[in-house]
Amino acid sequence: MNNEVMEKLQAIADGSGDGIKVTGRVQMWLNGELVLDKNNIVTTAGKNRLATNILNASAAGNTFVGYMGFGTGTNAVGIADTALQTELTAAVGYSRKSVTPSNPQANQISYYAQLTGITSPVTVQEAGLFDVASLTAGTFTLCAHLLTGAVALNSSSDSLAVTWTISFT
Repeated sequence: MNNEVMEKLQAIADGSGDGIKVTGRVQMWLNGELVLDKNNIVTTAGKNRLATNILNASAAGNTFVGYMGFGTGTNAVGIADTALQTELTAAVGYSRKSVTPSNPQANQISYYAQLTGITSPVTVQEAGLFDVASLTAGTFTLCAHLLTGAVALNSSSDSLAVTWTISFT
């Protein structure tokens, strides 16, 4: 891969080239009620992945975002984050959720997921977009987000629906 091309794509991905910036916004609904509407960061790993995917769009297995993860961590979100602080576990009936992508506007991609069926009460404090379902090494957080107001899921019938929109401006 040509270094000059990679540098240009990285400049576009991190917002320092061609006036393009990558930003994110998260909306969450608990049992149909809007509980969060907030901007978030796009991590360095996510920007690097974006540049790589632009270069290799037709490569097999080149998934940009396929899953949304949830956790209970409360540490501040940083641009260098590659994982959630404290992701939920299978012990509470949890696994990363597949996302449904959409293109609401020409410069946006949205990812929708729904967290349901939790078997023990949890308080969701953070969320992230991932390229793979497993928690194995090599996964990364594209966007990480600290919820300023904790979202409690108290029963298996509770439903947390999330729309995560990435904008290119």
